[in-house]
Amino acid sequence: MNRKHTMVDDAEVLLVSYGSTARTVYAAIRELRRRGVKAGMLRPKTLWPLDEERIYNSVSSRIDRVVVIENNMGKLFLDMKRIFRDREVYSAPVLSLELPTVKEVIEAVEQWL
Repeated sequence: MNRKHTMVDDAEVLLVSYGSTARTVYAAIRELRRRGVKAGMLRPKTLWPLDEERIYNSVSSRIDRVVVIENNMGKLFLDMKRIFRDREVYSAPVLSLELPTVKEVIEAVEQWL
């Protein structure tokens, strides 16, 4: 599976996003880190098939919360909830034809911090 990890080595919160929302989530994790939140990002490049074991093993064991940011009703959320079944997994759908703003992503994440 082709994927991208950003700042996951010391992360305590993992934001998962793909496609058009990923750029905004990348900016959001940089801002969250500036605020003292150890946030990291997983950006799957493909959604099927997901290499669940590889995804699970690729992130720090310190991560106890996973927030899935996606521009739909939670399709990736269900996969991440199954993969990270031993951690808290939250859905933060951003339903819009426009890209979410950094502020919207941070607000969605902060409700679970």
